Amino acid sequence: MRHSNYLILFFCIIFFGVELEIQAQSLSFQVNDSVDFFLSDSVRKLNSDLGFYLGTKNKTDLIVVMKKSDSSSVVKTYRLKDKILLSVFNYKTIGYKKYLEGDFFTYVPEKKIHTKGSYKLNALDGEVKSYNDSTGKLISYQKCNYKTSECEIINYFERGNTMSEYTTIAGLNTGNYKEYYSNGKLKVVGNYKRIKMDDKNRLIYMKKINNYLEVNGYISIKDGKWLYYDENGKEIKTETFQEN
Repeated sequence: MRHSNYLILFFCIIFFGVELEIQAQSLSFQVNDSVDFFLSDSVRKLNSDLGFYLGTKNKTDLIVVMKKSDSSSVVKTYRLKDKILLSVFNYKTIGYKKYLEGDFFTYVPEKKIHTKGSYKLNALDGEVKSYNDSTGKLISYQKCNYKTSECEIINYFERGNTMSEYTTIAGLNTGNYKEYYSNGKLKVVGNYKRIKMDDKNRLIYMKKINNYLEVNGYISIKDGKWLYYDENGKEIKTETFQEN
């Protein structure tokens, strides 16, 4: 009986645009131009033939899953207390596996930073841009290739000058790394190396001692000579790294 009542509620919302009061504490979310979703203490989730799913995450966020076709869906997450849209991700099912596929959006309210880009087969692909909403300034730019999982990344100061530039593969630093002061002077220059950790015990040891990030059996380490400069461009320190 409860399921049928929920189903009637959704039909009313979709076809008539009726905003119904579930409880005094109910919240209304505008997901797109024609669909309103509601959440209250008595409505935590719903599955129906309409292809919608409502759920809560840690009782702070509302998760809305909308089925676009038999093989694709979009997942939107809202912060309950102020209805802020936190993220939008598109998914595609191929065989029995679900992949991130298509445009995405994320927002960090505390830092007022939003990011837009796209995925292909679970990997970032094309341009990924992050902006500071307070200033409208671009603060990070990535150019990614899903085939290699490689991203060329440039981070910016608020004035628009470069803060750092480097390359990652599957999230691990690789190749040249450069960091700058806000006056444009070079601060750090060095090189990263990705290495395959075949010895499981060695991997556990290095992660524990050096706090390395491991992805698919690889870690990234500083390699060769690293140079450090002061704000006037004077070299103040040199370090040399080599694989143990």
